[in-house]
Amino acid sequence: MSRCSRWVVLLSGLLLLVGCGGGRPPVVLIGLDGLDWHILTPMIEAGELPNFARFVKEGSTGILRSEEPLLSPIIWSTIATGLPPDRHRVLDFTAPDPEGGDPMVVTSLHRRAKAFWNLLSEQGVSVGVIGWWATWPAEPLEHGFVVSDRVGYHAFIGEHRPRAALVHPPSLTDRVLGSLRSPSDVTFDEARRFMNVTPDEFAAKDALDFTDPIGHFRHIYVTMENMNRLAETLYRERRPAVLAVYLEGIDSAGHTYGRFAPPDHPSTTAGERERFGDTFAEFYRYQDSLLGRLVAAVGEDATYVIVSDHGFLTGSDRPARVDPARITIEAVRWHRIEGALLALGPNVTRGATISDATIRDVCPTVLALAGLPASREMEGKVIAQITPPELQPGPRVHSYEDAAWLKSRQADLAGGAFDGDVMERLAALGYIDEGDGEDAHNARSWVNLGSYYRNREELARAERCFRRALEIDPENLQAHSNLGRLLYRAARHDEAVPHLSLVWERDPTHASVGQSLCISFTMTGRAADAVPIAESLSEAYPDIRAFRVNLAIAYRMAGRPDAALGILEAVVAGHPGDATAWDNLGDTYVELDRSSDAESAYRHALRIDPGDTYAITKLEALATRDE
Repeated sequence: MSRCSRWVVLLSGLLLLVGCGGGRPPVVLIGLDGLDWHILTPMIEAGELPNFARFVKEGSTGILRSEEPLLSPIIWSTIATGLPPDRHRVLDFTAPDPEGGDPMVVTSLHRRAKAFWNLLSEQGVSVGVIGWWATWPAEPLEHGFVVSDRVGYHAFIGEHRPRAALVHPPSLTDRVLGSLRSPSDVTFDEARRFMNVTPDEFAAKDALDFTDPIGHFRHIYVTMENMNRLAETLYRERRPAVLAVYLEGIDSAGHTYGRFAPPDHPSTTAGERERFGDTFAEFYRYQDSLLGRLVAAVGEDATYVIVSDHGFLTGSDRPARVDPARITIEAVRWHRIEGALLALGPNVTRGATISDATIRDVCPTVLALAGLPASREMEGKVIAQITPPELQPGPRVHSYEDAAWLKSRQADLAGGAFDGDVMERLAALGYIDEGDGEDAHNARSWVNLGSYYRNREELARAERCFRRALEIDPENLQAHSNLGRLLYRAARHDEAVPHLSLVWERDPTHASVGQSLCISFTMTGRAADAVPIAESLSEAYPDIRAFRVNLAIAYRMAGRPDAALGILEAVVAGHPGDATAWDNLGDTYVELDRSSDAESAYRHALRIDPGDTYAITKLEALATRDE
C-alpha cells in the first residue's frame, strides 16, 4: 500500500476515508529524557547551544507538562500511545513474568495499547523507531523498523543484552550490532572535555557504576553516540516517513553529575566540583551537537519535534540531601513536572510559544503530521503551532485498538523467554529487592497507578489502588506512605496515623511523612506524640520555616506554650510577612493569657492577609470574651 495513496480503513465499526495529503514532509520525533528549560534557556542565551537556539528562533517552543508518577517507562509509554497509564498498563520499571510471577524488566509486550509506530505501520506509513523505552522485544512492523531499547547501554541493563528480538526486521540485527561502540572504546580525548581527570584515572574506570562518575560516563556517552548514529544511518538508508529516536543521556548525566554543578551543593566536595562541575552542562553541549548531526542527516525539509518526559531540578531546587549510593533509587526526587517541547519545520509556526501542551498531545500531533487522525480515546489534542489546522486530518476515529492484536501480545508474552540477568541488575541497583516475587511487584504497580489517580484528583480510585497494594504486600512502605498522606489530606487523621507511623519508624528521614504524621497526631489529641517528630524535623531542616512553626504548634498543644512562644517570636522576627506564624503566635499568647498581645498578633496577620478568616474569627472570640 503506497504511503501517499488514498485508502479505506475499517476501525471499530467506523468506515473512514483517509488521505495522505501528498507531499507531507518527513517527521522526526526526538525524545530527550529529562531535558529542562531551566538549563536550556541560559545556555542558549550564552550562545552555547546553537542547534537548540535555532529551534527557539525559527520554530515553536514551550513547556511540555508531564504527569506523576514521574517514572520514565510510564511517561514514555503515555507519549507513544496518547493514552493514560490505566489504559496502556505500563505501570513500573518491572512487570510480572506470566510464567512464574517473578518481576521482569518491562517489555514491549506488557504495553496494552498500540503506539504511534503500530498505528502508522498498519496504515501504510513507513516508520522507524530507535531506542524508545520498552520496545524490546522489537515489534514486527510491516512498514518500518525497530531498534529496541535493549540495544543500547540502558540505565537498567548496562552491558547485558537479550539474545533475540533486538531489532526488527531481524535481517538488520548484524548491521545494527556491528556498528555499535562499546564503553571501553571511549577514549580519554573524548572524555577530557567533560571532566577534569587524568588519563590514568580514566583508564582505570570502565564498569557501569552509578556511584562512579568516571565509569558511568563511558556508558552515557557511548549510548548517546550509538543511538544518534543509528538514527542518522538508518534514516539515510531507509527514509521512513516518521523517525522516532530516544536518548537517555541528558537525564542520566543529571543524576550522576547534577549535584556537582554550580552553585555548590552540600553533598559534594571542592575536589569533586573541580573535576565534574561542568560535566552536566557539557552533556547539553554534546546533545546540541548530536541534534545538529541528525538534522543534517535528515534534511531541512523535515518536521522536527523534540520532547522530554519531565524536567530536571537544578540550582537551589535540587534535593538538599544526596546519598551517592542511592542515586538511582531516589532519582524521581530530581524530576521536575515541566518538561520541554521544541518543534521546527516548514509548517511549524515561526517564533511561537506553546503554552498548554501535555505529554498526551504528542501522539495525536505525530499522527496528524503523518496524515492520520487521532482516536477518540486519546485525550490529547493536536498542537496547532506544529500542525496548522489546514493540514490536520479529518474527524477522530472511534478507536485504533482491536481484540486480536491484544490477544496476540498476551500469547507472545506468555510464551516468551526473558533474561534473568537484567533482573539481577535491577536488584543490584536497589530498584527491587532480591527475592521480590509477584506480590511485591504488583504492589509497586498498584502504588504507581494510585499515584496517577491521586494526581488526577480521583481520590477514591487512588485509595482503592493503595489498599490493593497493601493487600498484596502488607509491608510495602510506598503504599503505606501514599495511603497515609491521602487519608491525612482528607482529614481522616485517625486512619492516617497507623500508615504514617509505620513509614516514619522505618525511615525517619522521610520529611513529608513526618510532617503529615506530626499534624495528624496533634489533630487527634496526641500532641505529646507529635513533639519528638516535630523536633526531629526542625533539627534536620532548620531552614524550613514550616517545620519550626509546626514544632511550636506541637509544643503549645502539648501544654508547653512557653516553648512555643520562643520559636514563634523568632520566626516572625526573621519573617515578618508570615501570616500563619502570626496567627499561631496569637494562639500562643491566648494560652499564656496575654490577650492584648494576642489581639496585636492577629491584627498583624490581617494586615498581611486581609482575607485571613482564621485571624478574623479569633479576634471576634477575643472581643466576645472581653465583653
